[in-house]
Amino acid sequence: MKRVFALLLALFAFALSWAGVESSQPDRKIAPGDKLRMTCVEEPSLDKTYTVTADGLMLIDFLGAIQVN
Repeated sequence: MKRVFALLLALFAFALSWAGVESSQPDRKIAPGDKLRMTCVEEPSLDKTYTVTADGLMLIDFLGAIQVN
């Protein structure tokens, strides 16, 4: 009985992944105006929420302009 249940569970999981149900959220791209939270263990002063500029950059202290996409 346990083997049958395990087999049915495995088949159900396979069916879901084959149908693409596990990725119900659409792909999201970073856009200008988005806010990104950065955490840096080595330098806690960099732990901030940064806003993506119109050029697709994050302006980070000590690092400068970093392109994100």
